[in-house]
Amino acid sequence: MKINKIKLNLIYLCFIILIIYLIYILIISLYNKNKEKFVVTPTSGAAVEEAETEPEPSTLTSQESCKAVDNVVDFCINYDSCCSNSNMSKACFCNHPISLKCKAEYNTCISDISLKNLYTEAQLKQKCASQQKNCCIPYNSISLSSDKFDAPIKNEPNIKEMCSVSSIRNLDQKCLELCQTNPKCKAYSVNVGKIVQSYGQCKLYNNVSILDPQLDPLSGKPKNNIVTDYYVKK
Repeated sequence: MKINKIKLNLIYLCFIILIIYLIYILIISLYNKNKEKFVVTPTSGAAVEEAETEPEPSTLTSQESCKAVDNVVDFCINYDSCCSNSNMSKACFCNHPISLKCKAEYNTCISDISLKNLYTEAQLKQKCASQQKNCCIPYNSISLSSDKFDAPIKNEPNIKEMCSVSSIRNLDQKCLELCQTNPKCKAYSVNVGKIVQSYGQCKLYNNVSILDPQLDPLSGKPKNNIVTDYYVKK
C-alpha cells in the first residue's frame, strides 16, 4: 500500500510539472508573437512620418523633374532630367550643339576607367557633373547681334523645320539666339500671336526656302496675307 501511494504521488508530481512546462511554453510563444507584431507594424506616428518623408536617394533621383524653361544653359546642365524623353518641344535646346557637346564630355568623364579607380561612384558623378556645368556656362557670354541676319521678309517656308519653340518670353530674341549659336541653322521664322503674343511660335531651318508671293489677279500686287517674319543668316 505504501509503495502504491508513493507511485501515485510521483504520477501527480509529473502531471503538475508537465502542466507548468506547457504553461511556460504558451507564455513564451505569446510573448514572441506580440514582439513580432510590434516590429512589423510600428505604431509610432513619428516613425511612420519619417518613413514617408525620407525616401531612398535613388527614388529622389528617378523622380527628379526638369526645371529648365527657355535657357540653353539650364538644359545643358540638367541634360539628363530635361532631355531624356525626346520631347520635340525641347529639341531646340536639347539638340543645341553646346548641350550635346557638354553631355558628351560628361559621358566620357563618367566612363573613364582611371577616374573610376580614384573616386567612389558618388564622387565621380559629382566631379563629372561639375565638369559638365563648367562646359555649359560659357555659352552665356556669347554676344548676339541681329546684324548677322538679313532684314526680315514675309515668308512661310514649305520645308520641315529643324525644331520649333513656342509660348516663351522674348520669342524674337530667343529665336535669334538659337539660330545664331547653332551652325546648322540657316534661317528662322517668327509668327507672333496677333491676340496674345506669348502664344507665338518660331521655327529654325537648316535650309533657306523663300516662296514666291501670291499675286492679286486684279492689281498684280503681292497678297499681304503672310504674317510670318523670316530671317536668313548672312
